[in-house]
Amino acid sequence: MAQTKMDIAVRKPADKISVLDVQGDITGYAEEPLMASYNTASSSGADTLVLNLTGLESLDSFGVGLLIALLVRVQHQKQRLAGVQDLRQIFTRPVPRLNPYSTPVRSLHLCSSSTPPGSGVHGMCGYYAAKTVLRRLR
Repeated sequence: MAQTKMDIAVRKPADKISVLDVQGDITGYAEEPLMASYNTASSSGADTLVLNLTGLESLDSFGVGLLIALLVRVQHQKQRLAGVQDLRQIFTRPVPRLNPYSTPVRSLHLCSSSTPPGSGVHGMCGYYAAKTVLRRLR
């Protein structure tokens, strides 16, 4: 089996919380270390798992599938899966652009919680995306 350039450290910052610090690549070859880290975190009694991807170098479509499989496993065990957001992501998500709501496709705009100001029940992502659309229509 091919090797993947990946390391996952499991730490427990609080009683029922485990953090999986991912370094390297999440590809199809990452299944064994990812699931082994999940099992380590789960066996410590954690009901909330935080996936820290700030050290992630690359993620391919197989890696996305592994993350979805991890989410399904976590939900099946009645646990929660959360992520870590760093300061850079607040201003450059989903991609670093001057206007994060526009895309190179003129008729396609983003208004999800992946755009600033982020998730919540405020509706501001849609508001700012709508302003972008109106500016493009003028």
